[in-house]
Amino acid sequence: MERELLERLLVGNDEASVAALAALRCGGSHVVWEGTTSAGALARVYERRLRHTRRRGIETTSLAHAVDQLGRHQHPVRLGQIRAGVQIT
Repeated sequence: MERELLERLLVGNDEASVAALAALRCGGSHVVWEGTTSAGALARVYERRLRHTRRRGIETTSLAHAVDQLGRHQHPVRLGQIRAGVQIT
């Protein structure tokens, strides 16, 4: 997926979307994998991860929001990853 298209898709104002967009605009790398998965199945996986992190006191960025959004989404989704660029001074 082209960087510009991914930037246009990151329209949310939640903390994770804002951070992901900033990372892209600062030269971070990204990948969007081929194929799709069920939003509902992914919501269940992330919901278990959310419970695990809460039990252990681990901070997350917008994971509860992601679980909620995926639970409502009725279409397949694609997975991807954005990595912030490393600045060496």
